[in-house]
Amino acid sequence: MSGIFDDMLGPAIRQLDRVKVATADVGLPYVDVPSCPFGVGFVVSWSDARFVLASVPGGTVETLYLTCGVLRDIEHDRLAALDQCNQLTRDNPAYPVFLHDAEVGWDILVQMCVPAALVDAVPQMFRGWCEHLPYVAERARQAFAAELDVGGVPHSLRRADELSRLLVRSLA
Repeated sequence: MSGIFDDMLGPAIRQLDRVKVATADVGLPYVDVPSCPFGVGFVVSWSDARFVLASVPGGTVETLYLTCGVLRDIEHDRLAALDQCNQLTRDNPAYPVFLHDAEVGWDILVQMCVPAALVDAVPQMFRGWCEHLPYVAERARQAFAAELDVGGVPHSLRRADELSRLLVRSLA
């Protein structure tokens, strides 16, 4: 990093380092994700398919995003995908499900936005979010399969580009 990236990512890196301390304090394993121009992150994983990305956007330290992939590279049926996302979010608003559409592919994600200071104050709550969010993503994946055939594949850590793609999508 240099110049403008130091100014933009520096505070985010310092905030993420504080979150890492809390993560280690509650016994969660984590792996750093290479930073991107939008922010920084790390992943807490239990398996290749069950993981949470914790990310902090550049230029801020107040917000921590916890993101799980539901499906990646879904078919481009925007109205149907958005309708299913809205139904899932309506039924469980604490865990919003959304469509991230980009030229390189459409993904369904579930994401929580939490005050980063809360992780320092109540690290066990952070642990609970990290442990529960992959189950929410799995239930959303099952709902998409049962209610709407949009195709796509589950997100996986086995894919080399997965973490970078997920980091960008968690922040953009």
